[in-house]
Amino acid sequence: MRAFKVTISETRERRMEVAALDMQQAKLAVQSLLGASETVKAVEQIGQARHGEAGAALAHLLGQDYLALDGAAASIGDWLAAAVAGSDETRRSLNARLAMAGLRVIDGPQIAVASAGSIPTLAMWFAGTEWQGPDLISTLRTAPEAQVRVYSFAGINSKAVVLPAELVLSGGEQP
Repeated sequence: MRAFKVTISETRERRMEVAALDMQQAKLAVQSLLGASETVKAVEQIGQARHGEAGAALAHLLGQDYLALDGAAASIGDWLAAAVAGSDETRRSLNARLAMAGLRVIDGPQIAVASAGSIPTLAMWFAGTEWQGPDLISTLRTAPEAQVRVYSFAGINSKAVVLPAELVLSGGEQP
């Protein structure tokens, strides 16, 4: 597994890191997220992915742009960190929005990640990667302390992998 830095041309320029098997897969994964209106300007290999397969999938997930949080642009990593650090009331409020993305912070703290085959947002984020569809669950269940359970995410029942929050927020590195 190799890591790639991707430069995207849009009204603003942003950079993201994705994990993919080769440069073409990295470009396709990002292009599927962007849609036809935006183009990938450059893809540059930056080395081997830092983590095992589960860690690479988690790193990919954490870097995905999501809804604004407290009025500022935020990634899924920002949302999960805020939910883990927040009060019970804050966690409930953030979990309601995270559920649309197939994610939930639960006591422990732990983070449940739904199957990319069940949740449209996860399906979009993982399209064109080796973790698309049910492969996300198969990969994440190899992480340390992974447990498979069924949860409801915004009204959709899905198999999910529950992982320690520290492991998820570190992008798969053992704390």
